[in-house]
Amino acid sequence: MPVQLGEQTYRVRVTRSATNGISTGVQQFEVALEDRMTVLDALFRIQREQDSSLSFRCACRVGMCGTCAMSVNGIPALACKTRVECWKRIPSTSRPWPICP
Repeated sequence: MPVQLGEQTYRVRVTRSATNGISTGVQQFEVALEDRMTVLDALFRIQREQDSSLSFRCACRVGMCGTCAMSVNGIPALACKTRVECWKRIPSTSRPWPICP
């Protein structure tokens, strides 16, 4: 679903790896900003509405804390606990941790 004109947005940059025909590098998305939105919420919205090939790990709803860990703007963070409003002034770059495949 495209972002509506005049709607507050959040820019997300996602580091991609070369698999299944998707080139490596950074891909950028615009996401409609909601109150209390987390980085994980933004990733789910991108996956649902803009790029179904986006993949990431999370098992937050079944109590496996730590599975959504990633680097957000170079800082290790849990995507389910990191609020978008903390980063809305600058584009957020999300990368997997180097120790995770």
